[in-house]
Amino acid sequence: MPFCTSRDLAKSRAFYVDLICFIVSDEDKDTICLRGVAEGCHHSLVLKRAAAPEAERVGMRCFTEEDLEKAKHYFEKAGLPEQ
Repeated sequence: MPFCTSRDLAKSRAFYVDLICFIVSDEDKDTICLRGVAEGCHHSLVLKRAAAPEAERVGMRCFTEEDLEKAKHYFEKAGLPEQ
């Protein structure tokens, strides 16, 4: 699941909710959990207040175990660390 930081959660919330039409699943003063309209999961993007904006983690959903294995093989071949 993507996990990003933002200096201004109000502006980030306005962008993702008002413009992109994400739905707020949960929210407190320092974190906003968002999901798409057709998503059944609790959230697919988490925004957290921080001094500097960055993408801390990027995630992907796979439809099948085979797709997951293909992705694992690709990233291993690229020499990227497992998280």
